[in-house]
Amino acid sequence: MASRRPAPAPRPSAEVLTARMAGIGMNFAATPQWDADLEPTLVCAAQLGMDDDDLRVLSVLTTWLGVHHHVVDADRLVQLVRGDRSKRVRAYWAAIASWLVKNRRLARLRTTYRGPRVDLLTAGTDFQVKRRGEDARFLGSPLRVPAGTLRDRAQDVLAPATLAQMHIGYGNRLLTPDLASRRVDGP
Repeated sequence: MASRRPAPAPRPSAEVLTARMAGIGMNFAATPQWDADLEPTLVCAAQLGMDDDDLRVLSVLTTWLGVHHHVVDADRLVQLVRGDRSKRVRAYWAAIASWLVKNRRLARLRTTYRGPRVDLLTAGTDFQVKRRGEDARFLGSPLRVPAGTLRDRAQDVLAPATLAQMHIGYGNRLLTPDLASRRVDGP
């Protein structure tokens, strides 16, 4: 008997998604939903960034992943990304796995996209890459990102220790045995 992959849930409204992103530690001007589910929120943020060309959200999401990737439930994230119909979204997650190669739990994300490199910008990528080069985080990955397009500012996301105090689920993940040795006083 073949297992069925659940249909992806529809993306919440912009207001709800912004509250959820704020609730998982992304500094957006919204009242945070502190009980937001991490992995679905991350996937919806990637959809907004990649499919709707919201580079502000994609910048903060990428910074968040650089700081908090150690608490992500990789199995759940891979399942959600595999169910996403957008090749641009899957290319983003495969690129994240290439960037965060030291986090072996995320390695399976690389298999969620097979195909030619995807340009982050829908127009002007060649010009911007020639002018400024490529973003070092995405070199050699399935996603071609001109340098300077996705800002990386630590103040755009809450530090792990702060987020653990506000988001109970996040804090509980830091207490699990395989994550307990991880640093929680980061940027």
